[in-house]
Amino acid sequence: MLSHNLARSGSLRRKLGIPNPILFYQLSSCVVENWSDLRRYASMSRYSLTTPVDGIMSRSIERQYSLTERPIRRAHLRSTSRYILQADISRFYPSVYTHSIPWAIHTKALAKANRGRGLIGNRVDRLVRNAQDGQTMGIPIGPDTSLLLAEIILSALDTRLTERGITSGFRYIDDYELGFKTLSEAEAALAFLQEVLNDYELALNPSKTTIVKLPITTEPLAISELRTFQFRPSVSGQQSDILRYFDRAFVLANESPEEGILKYAISRLSGEGIHSSNWELLEKLLLQSVMSEPGAISLALNQIVRYRDHLPETDLGIGRKAKPLLVKGIGVI
Repeated sequence: MLSHNLARSGSLRRKLGIPNPILFYQLSSCVVENWSDLRRYASMSRYSLTTPVDGIMSRSIERQYSLTERPIRRAHLRSTSRYILQADISRFYPSVYTHSIPWAIHTKALAKANRGRGLIGNRVDRLVRNAQDGQTMGIPIGPDTSLLLAEIILSALDTRLTERGITSGFRYIDDYELGFKTLSEAEAALAFLQEVLNDYELALNPSKTTIVKLPITTEPLAISELRTFQFRPSVSGQQSDILRYFDRAFVLANESPEEGILKYAISRLSGEGIHSSNWELLEKLLLQSVMSEPGAISLALNQIVRYRDHLPETDLGIGRKAKPLLVKGIGVI
């Protein structure tokens, strides 16, 4: 497996791994052959917004809901709760113990008792380890297979929470938001969540896990501001708005470096109609954003590729009024 460090905002870097392509192909083939069963194991949660579904755009496997669903679920959850448990699993993908995949599918006892007897969970465990130099700690960040494997494990955890009577809340990947009537209920749920995670060799991130008393905002105010930003339809008006939009995004990103403001600002443009004469300006601002937030490069490239692909169709020639280029959003990493 080839290791790579992805630059992030600030001085920290995220360690990534590129699996052996031949061995990763074997894992992918196993997923395809057993898709129905594996998807069923990954779809058992009543909390998950990221249940894996067949990809319809740019991915083979996609999340059932996008991030835009979270504010809606938050509003509903908080209408019936007094306290919210916000919990984040610490370094989830790098911390996944590959043996926990068969534990989630077959139970720990059954998986250990039948290691060489062809159980699908044990087979997937072995293929994951083969693709990363035999390591049992961590699964790759990014591949569609990892979304599936993560949801298999987390669905098993969610089932334990439901059986405990914790039924109000939702999860997006490894971020939980659970609602309770009393503080004592929330504290008891936090203790039980920690206990369940320990069974799967996982732990909570103490800096991102807290119990809060309502009312609180449903999403960061910076995201709300960019979400409602209006671009004018005229060429000159849109040009001024693009500059103002990115200027504001840069200020908000500096004020809230942990909120992924620039990533959201770029992805928010997917549904906007951009005049072809303004694309050069937008391209420069996208590149400036990537210089500040390297993790947004895939989102910026999506925008640039769409522009390059559609420019000949929008170049209407001299004497004809330019029309805005409206492109539909596609799935992103």
